Amino acid sequence: MVDSCKYVLSYFPIDGRGYVARCLLALSGAEWKNEFPKWPQQKSEFPFHRLPVLTETDENGSKFVLSESHAIERYLATKYGRVPSTGPKDVAICDMYIDQINDSIQDWGNSIADLENETLKEKLLKGIDFLLTMHEEILSSHNGTFYFGNKILLPDISMLLLYNLTKKFDRHQGFDKSKFPKIMNLIHAVATDERITAVQIDE
Repeated sequence: MVDSCKYVLSYFPIDGRGYVARCLLALSGAEWKNEFPKWPQQKSEFPFHRLPVLTETDENGSKFVLSESHAIERYLATKYGRVPSTGPKDVAICDMYIDQINDSIQDWGNSIADLENETLKEKLLKGIDFLLTMHEEILSSHNGTFYFGNKILLPDISMLLLYNLTKKFDRHQGFDKSKFPKIMNLIHAVATDERITAVQIDE
């Protein structure tokens, strides 16, 4: 669905917490742009003094401003059909998958905050192995490429983000194609979508 709303995503010039929202905007076909605020000089201009922030302007000029990365992601995913359309139970299951992936992203954040801490690294790698084992079974239970068939939805993008983040800091050893072929096929399919490739900032 494409509507007349225009969007500005305010965040730093990195992927990080802005990546999933950028991917969703790119997939939506809506008109949007990045804004890279001067930080911390402009900190007080944003809700809760945090980034990312999404600003939506409708055709009448009315603005809707939303803070917090996961709130932004769920709003865009719901509005533009990137959550299941098969009822509230599947939406809840979708949220469950996302929350599980985000737990590993949080462990990744803790790990890179102290790169020499082997305990945090081990916790991250064990957590990722458990996550991928469970989610490989989920993906193997149906014939689609993605979590809910053959359309990229929010958890598919979140899984790609986890992979990208761990790869950047050499924490991606658990993403083994021989062990998790469905997961790696999903990641490849999302990563090679031209709309998603176009929004990536980090190398």
